[in-house]
Amino acid sequence: MKDKRMILKEFFAELQSEHLINGTVLIAKDGELLYKGAFGEAELDPKRKLKINSIFNLASVSKPITALGVMLLVQANKLSLDDPIEKWLPNIPYKGVTVRQLLNHTSGLPDYLELFAHHWNKSQIAVNQDLLELLIKYKPERLFEPNERMDYSNTGYVMLALIIEKVSGLSFAEYMKINIFLPVGMQYTEVFCPRLSEQAMDNYAYGYIFDVYKGKHVLPDEFPETDFVVYLDGIVGDGGIHSTVEDLYLLDRGLRNGALINEALLEEAYSPVSPKLENPFKYGLGWILEN
Repeated sequence: MKDKRMILKEFFAELQSEHLINGTVLIAKDGELLYKGAFGEAELDPKRKLKINSIFNLASVSKPITALGVMLLVQANKLSLDDPIEKWLPNIPYKGVTVRQLLNHTSGLPDYLELFAHHWNKSQIAVNQDLLELLIKYKPERLFEPNERMDYSNTGYVMLALIIEKVSGLSFAEYMKINIFLPVGMQYTEVFCPRLSEQAMDNYAYGYIFDVYKGKHVLPDEFPETDFVVYLDGIVGDGGIHSTVEDLYLLDRGLRNGALINEALLEEAYSPVSPKLENPFKYGLGWILEN
């Protein structure tokens, strides 16, 4: 009987031969590394191949890492999950929302995409503080009262990044690097805003959209329907973390071996929102839960 490693090797070789995969892969079980590989292109023009240490924009996979940053402050007794957010963001016009409710998407905060679409100069790149100032200025209505129901909230995770900065006295990028990335050896991981940064990132894997009118793949920057990726490039916390599959494996090991947060807090992070609430999926404090 073939072992797991050989089965995986043959499976991904077949996917590659059929041109069905473009990306990097790492598979491990119970701490045992079973397979890793890189397939396809990191950049189309000029052509550049993906490597195992190619760096990807994690998008919303950033959320559990942001949540981990919050839990570290809770562990250090610098923050409580039940702190009202106005304790740390005094002028925010949504009183009675807690840090916990930001983490588990029960805050009811309004969506920021619509807010920026109506009230932002698209020639400028927004940062987190800009979102807070727009919320204070325009006071868009809550979607619902806190803990009334659950609704996935990007806005909540941007507020969490601002709270991390307020509590720690560091920028979100510095805090995450010092307290999470470096301690577990995530050498290629950082909070990065490619359109805002003056420096390019080595080994960066670009994401493309297929333009049916041009008949080719283009960067989302060039596509009218996704122009928000440009002017919202400086928004972090809900996204903005860039990493590699190997670094994410190191993060997983750090969580499992207690190198970051204690078992009690990890258990709390992995516990679902109250079953009394209407939930589209099981969610803890930053984590979508399988079981």
